[in-house]
Amino acid sequence: MAKKFEASVTPALLKWARESFNLPLEEAAKKVKVKQQRLLEWERGKDRPTFNQLMKLSKAYKRPVSVFYLAEVPSEDEPFAETNIADLRKFGSSEHQPWPPELILELRKANFRRESYLELSELLQEKVADFTLRRERSESAESLAKRIRSTLAITPEQQFQWKDITVAYRNWRRAIEQQQILICQTGYYMHKRPVSLEVLRGMAISLNPLPIILVNGQDAQAARIFTLFHELGHLLLRQSAMRNIYSGYHDSSEQFCNLFAGCLLVPEYALREQLDASENTQPQEWSNEIIRKMANRFSVSKEVIVRRLMDCRLATSEFYQRKRREYLAQTPKKQFGRGPFHRRYLNWNGEHYTRKVLEAYQESFITYLDVAIYLDTKVKFIEPIQNDLATPDFQ
Repeated sequence: MAKKFEASVTPALLKWARESFNLPLEEAAKKVKVKQQRLLEWERGKDRPTFNQLMKLSKAYKRPVSVFYLAEVPSEDEPFAETNIADLRKFGSSEHQPWPPELILELRKANFRRESYLELSELLQEKVADFTLRRERSESAESLAKRIRSTLAITPEQQFQWKDITVAYRNWRRAIEQQQILICQTGYYMHKRPVSLEVLRGMAISLNPLPIILVNGQDAQAARIFTLFHELGHLLLRQSAMRNIYSGYHDSSEQFCNLFAGCLLVPEYALREQLDASENTQPQEWSNEIIRKMANRFSVSKEVIVRRLMDCRLATSEFYQRKRREYLAQTPKKQFGRGPFHRRYLNWNGEHYTRKVLEAYQESFITYLDVAIYLDTKVKFIEPIQNDLATPDFQ
């Protein structure tokens, strides 16, 4: 029988790696294919895993093998510990809960991208500009939306020319990233176990420089567009915040960010101009066809349109609430699996970050293999990603 080599790891690190990933003992044991008692013995130092078993632990906990050989547990592991993001543990209808492993992994990846962007910028001798946009004292959501839209330099007329929701999402995302904001999208990690919309629709991580907006890639593209601006609203308020499909209009900052996003995406004057002149402009019941037409015109969800109709005193609160319940009852359209496979990596990492990595490669600061590591992709996908970025209006 071949001799089994035990791994001389620090027991406390085994427990720390599992618990910091919020992975229950039972689930961890299943992943490594050992009994729970065996895993407990490893964590308590009564036994040691073999090196092959340690490799399985490394894969299950999403940690490099070298971590388990440290002398002691790292003093700080919480991603973005300098923000108040760690306090945002409430999702669904329940009280505070620990983040699921798939969300923790997404935060680690977002943190890695931000730190890598700053390090690569330093290598390139490029200063990352501070994020200076913010809400002025007592500035209304409407005034702020008008000012930020002007900063993004996108008019409603340009918005109406976008041929579909995919183009709209990409153009809004590019415009926001140009303000030195890193936009990431959740991916298909954890063996096809993505972050659910019940847990996360979007997150703002207020850091300077390079704040982060994290958007759930499972969401419909129209919903992702609204999430971009909702989370941008939090950054303008200098807040870190987390939003899911249960988030309503009760919290004051949530109300402000919802109104800000709606005003920016669907300005009142533009909405009134787009409504058919023959339609009554007094509060009324709007047909599904008109709502659909306006949603397509502005590249937003139907809920955003009915909300803006109410905000602009073109529909009653009762009409909005009824339509909102109707839309919430519908199953969100999941977006994974569309388009060329390599484009998923571009969506997950964001164009802003991807361009920085490729710039560092072109200047010979990193290797082609390094690019694959930075982008968390396979080498064969790098050239297609480069080609996409070289084509301004790639589809």
